[in-house]
Amino acid sequence: PSLEGTEEGTFSYYGAYAGVFVPGFNDPGGPPRPPTLQPGEPLGVRGVIQVNAQFTNRASGDPEVVEGEITNRRLFDRDGNQITSINIADGNGGVRTIDTSPMPGLVLRETGISENGTFLGTVEYDGAPDSEAGSFDGAFGGSGASDVAGVIWVNPIDGETGIHEYGTFNLPRCDLPGASPLCTPR
Repeated sequence: PSLEGTEEGTFSYYGAYAGVFVPGFNDPGGPPRPPTLQPGEPLGVRGVIQVNAQFTNRASGDPEVVEGEITNRRLFDRDGNQITSINIADGNGGVRTIDTSPMPGLVLRETGISENGTFLGTVEYDGAPDSEAGSFDGAFGGSGASDVAGVIWVNPIDGETGIHEYGTFNLPRCDLPGASPLCTPR
């Protein structure tokens, strides 16, 4: 997709975030584990995401950049029940409980937008500048960059290994018809 026809300025894209949260290791080839340590079924993650993009006249030499944040992240089982804690192996044959309510916010660090409207950047934990939770990438599409879509892959809980989250978003621009009701002003 080309960004041709995109207006200059800062634009926001706002809406729902969805992901898959995979707690713990999955080692099907290893020895049988006690029931409390069997690999768990993946959980769903829901949240709210805002992506902001700065579009400029490329001839000006000013960079075009994108950044954002995922907030209000919550875990759910397949029946739609909110999960507020998970149990994981502690490495010593026991189980450790991790509080997952609330889940930390994630920041999509500012990164450049390529000429074809794609981007790739780093995700950090909200409130922990320069932390590295994972990565994100995506692309602007539609007439005049009317929409943005992307994916993230992160370690969702700072300091925990063996837990992964894979998420996605597809958002309309806030100033166009079809924008999320959460966009203010629309």
